[in-house]
Amino acid sequence: MSTRGGLSVENWFHLNSSGLTPANPSMKKASLLKQAFFATASFGYDSWAYVEGTVRQEKTSTLYPGSNTFVYPSVNGSVIYSSLLKDNKPEWLDYGKIRLSYGVVGNAPEIYKAATGYNQSAVGSYIYNQVPQALGNNEIQPEQKYEFELGWENKFLGNRLGFELSYYQNTVKDQILQTTTSASSGGTSIWMNVGELKNAGVEMSLYGTVIQTKDWNWDIRANWSWNKNEVTKLIDGINSIDHSTVDYGAAMLQSRIGRPMGDWYVYGTGKRQKRKQILGRYRSVYRKLIRTPESQERHAQIFRRIHHFIETLRIFIWMPLSTSELGGTY
Repeated sequence: MSTRGGLSVENWFHLNSSGLTPANPSMKKASLLKQAFFATASFGYDSWAYVEGTVRQEKTSTLYPGSNTFVYPSVNGSVIYSSLLKDNKPEWLDYGKIRLSYGVVGNAPEIYKAATGYNQSAVGSYIYNQVPQALGNNEIQPEQKYEFELGWENKFLGNRLGFELSYYQNTVKDQILQTTTSASSGGTSIWMNVGELKNAGVEMSLYGTVIQTKDWNWDIRANWSWNKNEVTKLIDGINSIDHSTVDYGAAMLQSRIGRPMGDWYVYGTGKRQKRKQILGRYRSVYRKLIRTPESQERHAQIFRRIHHFIETLRIFIWMPLSTSELGGTY
């Protein structure tokens, strides 16, 4: 929704307040209600041991009554062993910490996704209602992620060199996604809890101060990360879910048990003897497609290898320059 020519009445945000008549005017009103209670408690001992716990209860209007309240707690602890060692700490070690955390995070669907509303239109003086192509689902349950993380952090040589290393593992249960459905149901897609998804990964950060003088510093930081994603469970009796299709199924975006979520699957080209590709009647560039699950798997593997290659190369250098006492404040 947008106006043209500004507002004719200050702070009246309505199409009727448009200075000029809007092109293709339309308005949409949405209401969302959330309620939450949050509690936290933290404890520390001798400046080297820390424990913190939290709990949150949330209620949202985007879920069906009776399923719209969920609770998710968390707990984390850390040991600063550089403070624990005290006088026994090596001179080259400035800071060292080990941390451990576990938590649950809740998630609700987008507004109006858990219910099916009618779209109203009119032909002349006749008003009619129709079901949208994307169906709602009042049986959707809250999506919850259970995550565990272990981290290690160190700083050396007067805080000029350091690194951070962390390992995480999480399980997403009752994941809320839109998936295709038979047109006989009245729509072409539906929102639902599709199953479970597991992630595990490592993140590492290495940083240091290359040059440090009275007037400026040169800091460098390099990050590296790796993640493994796998669908471990889907709806009972289903081994794969279609999220999207292209060219009548020539390419499909699918989630399959035992595979990463959201892989693209395409069919390979047919082969004659000596692995020559089968061409069309007029030897056009369009090749005959062999629709076999094995062919799909091969292409999915290619996509995953490319993804992992890109993920491994996700390294960048951060070089901020901090200045002081150079004729003023910068």
